[in-house]
Amino acid sequence: RTLTVNDLLQGLLKNNKQYANFDSLGFWQTQFNNMVAVAVFFAWIKVFKYISFNKTMTQLSATLNNCAKDVGGFAVMFFIIFLAYAQLGYLVFGTQVRDFSTFEDSIFTLFRIILGDFDFHALEQANRVLGPIFFITYVFFVFFVLLNMFLAIINDTYAEVKSNIANQKSEFEIGDYFKKGYQKMLDRLSFKREKIVDIQKALKS
Repeated sequence: RTLTVNDLLQGLLKNNKQYANFDSLGFWQTQFNNMVAVAVFFAWIKVFKYISFNKTMTQLSATLNNCAKDVGGFAVMFFIIFLAYAQLGYLVFGTQVRDFSTFEDSIFTLFRIILGDFDFHALEQANRVLGPIFFITYVFFVFFVLLNMFLAIINDTYAEVKSNIANQKSEFEIGDYFKKGYQKMLDRLSFKREKIVDIQKALKS
């Protein structure tokens, strides 16, 4: 990257009327930033590996592992209903509402509705009958039924994992980890001190 910039700058200084094309450099800089961002993200996630010796810190991974099968079955059911509503919204409102102009936009709009970002008046103006019916039924089935089912799956699994962990004795607690590190440091200091004393005795003799 530095060499490429130097070459471009040297060419620009030699001929100030020549256009210096930094497009490829900007593209690769953007890709580099993206890769660094992903690497930093996974570096933070890797912290769980180093604290997994404590039973409290394993609750997240244990909960996700135990509920993976139930969440997988729920995801199939969720996306069948979700994509059905996305297709319905695209066909009914696609020519009149910008948020439903394409099937991809319809999918993102439905995700925004789950988060509370919606324009009900635009749906109502597009179709006075199907607009309110579409919105009310979608909110009822997806927000009140499916999302609560998902939270119930996670909550039940977490309660089960927590009860199992409570009955287990942790082999290595965080306090023990720090105590062990402190003891190692003291042992190293005492070893160095004894070595210094031995050297002094040897010099005196």
